[in-house]
Amino acid sequence: GLVGSEMCIRDSYNSDHELLWYVQVKGTFTYGNGSAKCTDAQIFAESYNSHWKISNRSAKKDGNKAIATAKAKFYNGNILIKTLDQTVTLTCSSTGVFS
Repeated sequence: GLVGSEMCIRDSYNSDHELLWYVQVKGTFTYGNGSAKCTDAQIFAESYNSHWKISNRSAKKDGNKAIATAKAKFYNGNILIKTLDQTVTLTCSSTGVFS
């Protein structure tokens, strides 16, 4: 089979178009002969803003998918205001098309 690698990103900007944080998944796949399989999944996630913190990073392989999950938490001082659960999924088809 063939091997392909691709990335998919979810990010958040403020009203001044400054990047607040991002969650990215990188998946490596084998594909061909009517099937595809994820062989490696990695997560990259960072915050660029002092009010946002990224936690609970994880990446998993699920058949022909690479899935990254993380929590983006918004703080006002030491007080947690809200938590956003982020999931980024990368899928590879048997012909090597990523989505």
